[in-house]
Amino acid sequence: MTEQNLSDMIEAGRGLHRSGRLEEAEALYRRVLTEDPRHGQAQHLLGVLALQRGQIAEAVERLDMAVEAEPDDPNIRNNLGNAYRAAGRMEDAIRAYAAALVHRPDFPDAHYNLGMAHQAAGRNEEATACFRRTIALDPGMVPAHVNLAIALTRQNMVVEAVAAFEEALRLVPGHRQVHAMLLDLHLSRGIAATEAARFPEAAECYGAALALDPDNALALVNRGCAHFFTRQLAESIADLEKAATIVPDLVDAHVFLGRSYRAAGQLESAIRCQKRALALQPQAPDPHLELGNALLASGRRTEAMACYRTVLSLRPESVEAYTNIGNLQVEQGLLDEAAATYAEAVALNPAGPSDMLYQLRKQLCRWDVADEARFREQLRDPARRIYPFVALGSSATAAEQLDGVTRWVAGLEIPAEQRFHHDRPLSPGAASPGERIRIGYMSSDFYEHAVSYLVVGLLERHDRSRFEVFAYSIGAENSGPMRRRIMAAVDHFVDLSPYPHREAARRIHDDRIHILIDLNGYTTQGRPEILSYRPAPVQVNYLGYPGTMGADFMDYIIVDPVVAPPEDQRFFSERLVHLPHCYQPNDPGRVIAEQTPSRASLGLPEQGFVFCCFNNLYKITPEVFAVWMRLLANLPGAVLWLLDDGTSATTALAREAEKSGIDAARLVFAPRCPQAEHLARHRRADLFLDTLPYNAHTTASDALWAGLPVLTCRGETFAGRVAASLLHAVGLPELVTHGREEYERMAMELAGNRAMLDSLRSRLADNRGNSPLFDIDLYRRHMEEILIGMWSNIGVT
Repeated sequence: MTEQNLSDMIEAGRGLHRSGRLEEAEALYRRVLTEDPRHGQAQHLLGVLALQRGQIAEAVERLDMAVEAEPDDPNIRNNLGNAYRAAGRMEDAIRAYAAALVHRPDFPDAHYNLGMAHQAAGRNEEATACFRRTIALDPGMVPAHVNLAIALTRQNMVVEAVAAFEEALRLVPGHRQVHAMLLDLHLSRGIAATEAARFPEAAECYGAALALDPDNALALVNRGCAHFFTRQLAESIADLEKAATIVPDLVDAHVFLGRSYRAAGQLESAIRCQKRALALQPQAPDPHLELGNALLASGRRTEAMACYRTVLSLRPESVEAYTNIGNLQVEQGLLDEAAATYAEAVALNPAGPSDMLYQLRKQLCRWDVADEARFREQLRDPARRIYPFVALGSSATAAEQLDGVTRWVAGLEIPAEQRFHHDRPLSPGAASPGERIRIGYMSSDFYEHAVSYLVVGLLERHDRSRFEVFAYSIGAENSGPMRRRIMAAVDHFVDLSPYPHREAARRIHDDRIHILIDLNGYTTQGRPEILSYRPAPVQVNYLGYPGTMGADFMDYIIVDPVVAPPEDQRFFSERLVHLPHCYQPNDPGRVIAEQTPSRASLGLPEQGFVFCCFNNLYKITPEVFAVWMRLLANLPGAVLWLLDDGTSATTALAREAEKSGIDAARLVFAPRCPQAEHLARHRRADLFLDTLPYNAHTTASDALWAGLPVLTCRGETFAGRVAASLLHAVGLPELVTHGREEYERMAMELAGNRAMLDSLRSRLADNRGNSPLFDIDLYRRHMEEILIGMWSNIGVT
């Protein structure tokens, strides 16, 4: 048979092969080999048939023989590479494809197959280069675009991968596999961004997925969650409602929708969503937890507690449930139970409410040196968020407090684009011509509370020709006498307690407040989230929180040269603005009961020196208490008069006294009583002993107003210098000591020198009527000067 006859048979076989008549094609190829056993194309095509049938070993053998017969044919080498790749022999396949390209550099199939071999070998960079070369030679090859996208995805080159998938879809619109792969890529990107807390990026990824599949419930739920974490609550609710409509039994959609409703202040909707989730999955702990949170926000504390208890029955390791139960127990005054609950949470996860446990143990006077060391370590840990107020009473330095509060506030700040914008920038002068400066005081404590006792006289005396005064209440409703007095003292009293944070901020913004003064900071029921929306062009930290708020949305903090001298600016994110005497206002109208109770009625000895400290018990440290016990040891008959807060702290202090060799009966505990009576009983004490590192604040003012000298030790932070500021302002600077040794020595000296103590009492009585500390009109004038300075953007220091 001639060579031409053999070639004709090969071509006939190819035709049969292409039409799917494989047995007939095989027969022709074998006839050729009968005539010429080394015929290269016959071996080649039989190898391709074997590869198609999955007979990989035979395919490799025949294609090897074909290459030997026709070594310059790139098609044979390309198919040999395919056989090697099917056999898992990637390095052999790569060599075969490379050899094919030596003979035909512009062979797109060989470039593509080489890319596939590199990809299978985990060499995505080399695969990417091969797929790009394939596309350059054959732009319409859809698999090259798809596999290029896959290789780019594996290299985290997401933008390029998306473009490659989109080009494949352009070439073959509606290509289901490519559509699914691109959708999966967007979802995967979104999940990765969510896990990394890059929520705006995550929302974009889920948005791209939804552009491909608008009813994709997973993308809707996940984008709704991303919007929730960027505080875009309306968008979050819209996505989650749609997801819940598309897949009504999707529990996560209802749970997260409820969270968004709660954050938006739509509490009944939040409760309804969580109950729907529980109807679908009654044993799921998350809906119980979120239902508890919504009920708690609605003031339904008993029901919330029941939910948290249920969570623990379903998920005993829930740190959040333990923490929330502990918080409720604290609210109820069940401090011993709360301490045990917080301890359970911390045992499960040391990153749990360890700061609250530390604070509560201090409140209960359960001292442990290790607690303080652990707290300082946690405060310095860049990965931990510590509630800032707790740090004020610790031994933390001012620099450590600033670092800690900066980390805390990072979790509160909202994106700049969500903050309110103001009609006009700050400019010198007051408000618009003929307009008064509109000042807003925001507080949760507009009732019988220390902050209100201090500030009410200022509110009453503001110059109404220059200032329009608003009081924004963010605390629980209260109809007591102090609330009524504050309502009468201001031009506008607005109850913001029912409003969610953004809506409360909107109300302040709509009132066109020029200067918003926060009286809470990071204290109980404070709502710095409202401030984070920047509802006013000037925002001020004042009075209620003796430290920096660490936030870029706070412009100023009102201080004095003692609590925060100018050189301490580096420890404050706000600009220091100094009042000349004392930052603390005092109401000269505070009533002291006329009748002074007897010592006997107060449980005090008729004779003997009475040291007094009516500070909150969490301010008492082991070091200060040790000083007090040495004073009692050196002064037979002397007693220490402390506040009875109704907890086991009194027992703990009595036990600590016994450990120091002091009869516990020499500790006398005063129950709480109405303010006027409380002030009157100060007259039965001889000397008020202050605490460190957190001084007496309002309690020191109370003592001085009642005529009781206060001995303090100047600390290193704002919270530890307040009593020193008060004493300078009342004209008794000699009662400010520097260090515990001087403090102890001076206390002993005063206890043993009645003439010196009487002289101090006499000076205090004289100064009370003419010192800056109790001159509220002088204080008001200085305060208004700095407010005008703030508004004019000049500042007064």
